[in-house]
Amino acid sequence: MSKRAWLSLALFVLSGIFVFSFFHKRFNGDEAIIGEFAYWLDKIGYVKAEMFDGMGMGWEKRMYHYHKFFTLVGSWIIHWFGVSLFALRSISLLFFLLFLVFLNRYFQKRKEVFDANDFLICVIVLLLNSTFFDFAFVYRPETMIMSLGFISFYLLQKGVNEQKNAWLFVSAALAGLCAFTHLNGLIFIFAGGVTLLFERKVLLAFAYGLVGGLFALLYFYDLRTEAEFQAFLHQFTNDPNLGQQHFHLYTPLLKILNDHMRFFRSPKEIGFSVLFLLSLLFYFRSIRAKHLMLLIYTLALIIGLAGISHGPTPYYAILYFPYLAILITIAIRQLNSSPKVPRTVLVVALVLYGLTNAYYISRLIVHSVDIVQESEAISHSLPKKNVKVIAGEFFFFNQIQNYHICIPLTYEILCNRYRSRSFGAEDFFRFARENGNEYVILSKAFTSQPILEMVDFDHLQPQQSMFGYSVLKKDDKHAIFQKNAP
Repeated sequence: MSKRAWLSLALFVLSGIFVFSFFHKRFNGDEAIIGEFAYWLDKIGYVKAEMFDGMGMGWEKRMYHYHKFFTLVGSWIIHWFGVSLFALRSISLLFFLLFLVFLNRYFQKRKEVFDANDFLICVIVLLLNSTFFDFAFVYRPETMIMSLGFISFYLLQKGVNEQKNAWLFVSAALAGLCAFTHLNGLIFIFAGGVTLLFERKVLLAFAYGLVGGLFALLYFYDLRTEAEFQAFLHQFTNDPNLGQQHFHLYTPLLKILNDHMRFFRSPKEIGFSVLFLLSLLFYFRSIRAKHLMLLIYTLALIIGLAGISHGPTPYYAILYFPYLAILITIAIRQLNSSPKVPRTVLVVALVLYGLTNAYYISRLIVHSVDIVQESEAISHSLPKKNVKVIAGEFFFFNQIQNYHICIPLTYEILCNRYRSRSFGAEDFFRFARENGNEYVILSKAFTSQPILEMVDFDHLQPQQSMFGYSVLKKDDKHAIFQKNAP
């Protein structure tokens, strides 16, 4: 078999696993949280989050700080296809496919430095990354931002190489849409401006930032009054992901210094990061000579994300994974002509990367749960409908029409972020009772370990009373508490 045949076979197998995992992959709680944003936007015309009722930020009444463009697209999907996890996931999947189209065009446009196999190698490197594999179609905004951002980069390079400023302005508009999708998308405006400065196009860099900034202002489209803007500022500055340490002038510098944790948090991040660093170490001269714009843009994205993201969360790095994968591909294509030591080291790193991430990908599939089936089974056990319940995020699919759902995470945030105190069972059930929750549903698979340990989940018994609630049903997977009659 030829090299291309082997690559095609590897990509075919990976793609088959990828498609299978669309329906059989571990559920991400954010899919329901953001899904509720989209649900209310379609239903009542603005965003709120009943899941966070009782947290004290007013999110259950109106939200102003959320993933704006992504939520808008989600609301359109819900309007036409209903509350479906797979319909919502299709948004990220479609943007991933759009990204592949422009990634292929990127390689084809530079035939002087790439050959026909390089696109296949790059996609394989990306799909082997378990974080990328997971979030490529999770209902979160990263894949949409990544795709819009990559098209923005493609048009930026096209505009510079062809000396057509119109492409630069389209690129800037797309970079602004990235910020409209999620504020982390601001890094694409920053990276585009920095790249143009390195190209000694100062006025164009300024114009790029201006156009990108104007499109980014769409983020404030639903703030029509001063009171709404003040509510946005209150929610933004009190976001549970942020603390007072995030609002100092020196904060971006500290974040940049700590950003190594994004690259080396666990084996699945380490493998990809080591490949990227080895590629730079062994082939820096070649990359600088033939791919300087790609290198500058990538480093600007890394620094930009480090400076503005709320922490070194690994999956945020998906925004610049394609550029790292391209740089790794550049290194792989030079293996045959490389000295023995760099070739051996890189091959070993590739093998370890593949094996490690294959393990993590398998866990995504093996630990998958049919959340709609789980929700239906629980709903059949509840005597009352249209009441308030505390349940895991998964209960949103497809029970949002039948219950007012609050999630245990709300109580955890309330204690850890706003009250700064240790939580306990008595306080937890007082929280549930004061907020009018008829049922409390805890799940072995989806409820956090501290909450499970707090109620001694494994030793709960039917009819057991606990601080104003009694165990209605208990099995190996779930415990359902019902509020005692007054």
